[in-house]
Amino acid sequence: MIKIQSKSKIHGKMVVGAGSGVPPTIVGKYFYAETHDYDKNKWWTLESWYGNSSHTQHATVLPGSSTDVIVLGSVEPTVDLDRQDWVQPHTINSGSAGIVFTSTLSGNVSCDITGSATFNGNATYNK
Repeated sequence: MIKIQSKSKIHGKMVVGAGSGVPPTIVGKYFYAETHDYDKNKWWTLESWYGNSSHTQHATVLPGSSTDVIVLGSVEPTVDLDRQDWVQPHTINSGSAGIVFTSTLSGNVSCDITGSATFNGNATYNK
């Protein structure tokens, strides 16, 4: 007996998403928090990231270096610049909530930031 496996391909690449059996990668672009919850207000908490501005499509990965991040909601995210999983996005729009950066080692942010940003400890901004 011969077993044939079928793979959908477009230009030699596997199709990811609907019908392929592989869930799509949804990059976190929108950070959304409405309550001061210690875990949900952290940048690295995937639960607070969404792929759409209406915050109905949960992200499957944190923002990358080419992501233009937008902060929604009324609670600012806290970013620990000393964490190994911190990846500086392309830009950050902190909206009306703002954003807080912390560092004990002298972490630096150099991307464009629109809106308010607070730098605690040894965190610096050097554009």
